[in-house]
Amino acid sequence: MDRFIVLPLLIPLTTAILAMIAPGRVPRRWVVRTALTLNLAAALWIFATILRDNTVLVTNAGAWPAPYGITLAVDELSALMLTITAVLALGVGIFGDITIDITRERFGFLPILNFMLMGINLAFITGDIFNLYVAFEVMLTGSFGLLVLGDRDNQIKGGIKYMIINLMSSTIFLLAIGLTYGVLGTLNMAHLAERAADVESPGILTILAAMYLVGFSIKAAAVPFFFWLPASYHTPPAAVTAIFGGILTKVGIYGMLRVHVFIFPNEMQHLQWLWLLMAGATMLVGVTGALYQREIRRVFSFLIISHVGYIMMGIGFDSRVGLAAAIFYMAHHMIVKTALFMMAGILEGIHKAKDLHRMGGTVNRAPVLSVLFFIAAMALSGIPPLSGFFAKFALLSAAFSAEQYILGGISLIVSLLTIIAVYRVWHEGFWKPAVDHILDPFIEEIVLERLDNVQRRLIVAPSVVLVGLAIGMGLFANASYELADRIAGQLLDRTRYVDAVLGDYQEEFEAENTLPPTFQVGRE
Repeated sequence: MDRFIVLPLLIPLTTAILAMIAPGRVPRRWVVRTALTLNLAAALWIFATILRDNTVLVTNAGAWPAPYGITLAVDELSALMLTITAVLALGVGIFGDITIDITRERFGFLPILNFMLMGINLAFITGDIFNLYVAFEVMLTGSFGLLVLGDRDNQIKGGIKYMIINLMSSTIFLLAIGLTYGVLGTLNMAHLAERAADVESPGILTILAAMYLVGFSIKAAAVPFFFWLPASYHTPPAAVTAIFGGILTKVGIYGMLRVHVFIFPNEMQHLQWLWLLMAGATMLVGVTGALYQREIRRVFSFLIISHVGYIMMGIGFDSRVGLAAAIFYMAHHMIVKTALFMMAGILEGIHKAKDLHRMGGTVNRAPVLSVLFFIAAMALSGIPPLSGFFAKFALLSAAFSAEQYILGGISLIVSLLTIIAVYRVWHEGFWKPAVDHILDPFIEEIVLERLDNVQRRLIVAPSVVLVGLAIGMGLFANASYELADRIAGQLLDRTRYVDAVLGDYQEEFEAENTLPPTFQVGRE
């Protein structure tokens, strides 16, 4: 049964191939819709199995046992990320069916989307740190393709900045992996966690942890490595921005959780001051940038940065309560931000403009969209009883438990500024009277006049589901937090994951070769 965890890789890979060879637009779309639905079903089945059996699902490629072969492993954290990603991918797939123009679709939007999804899923299920790097590269290739698809000047400029800074991240990441193998003699994550705990000269591990922190911080768009995100995320169609805003930066956060919390937990203490400093700066810089933007998707792009700071703050407390709060907040943010970007794209289509000053009167023209947007914006701001309130309350409680009162105060200030930023979007885009303006020539992705009645209803359906999930996470906040706490406990107590992955290797080999020769000499 463990072999079925390869489905989140096989389904999008097969779909990408079929989407390239499908004979027409309608068959191609049905292939992708069916595949995204199957991907969600597979993720839900894997998640339900893990929660029911309290287990870790493990399979090894080519029957080579860990740590020698390529290991795929899914625990609670991996399963949660797979499930949320599958929900968001299906929603964005439906949204993209309506909003992506035929030219972009002809040049590979659907195959590239599924290729990127395969890379994202690989990042969540790999049990090998080098294959985590491979997953990042697959994801980077696919995301760059989606970013520049359309060949507009602003897309190309944003794509170049995106690619250059992410290649720098990949270089640092790969260098850290090489040094990790030189120090610990393995790349299997479970084996790394076991061997890192036995190192008696941990200074080199602190350096490695710092290198991984830089690499993952670039992927997550944390300060001071954030500038590529607001320069690129607003340039592609809204469907692309939605999948980027909901998932991509969280893959960088996942890397932090898997490497720093799981493999190098002792080094978190040495880097805690840097971690919390980056978290506070990321929160402040992100929300400040959002306050000065006039384009709706640039506002929410800066708010991605701000809320990455919230998640890093929870991780940086180096405690179970902080980690649980960070996981809760990450799940909430992925759902809400994807919904907001899709609705922002619809808003741009209604007014045929990206500038908030050119919008207005949407409450009368699209009341359903207005209500959905308002609820999602309030969830992002942390207004009760929505998911964002309980996620931020959990983070604030963790800050006070860790006696990090200054950082807790910063998070409160940033929350207030977030309310101001989203209220400005609401007032300018929805509440104020409509204004006449010259149409923006670059707004062509969503032209509502071309949609029939079914498409007009279907275009908001993914946002309805995601906003419903945000409401549900708030109404059932105790259950949501308990799940996050369970995942946090599993990350901190690595025994079950290590035992599931390594199996009999520990008994047969570990006593003879605990560490590679370099450290055997050092210990003498």
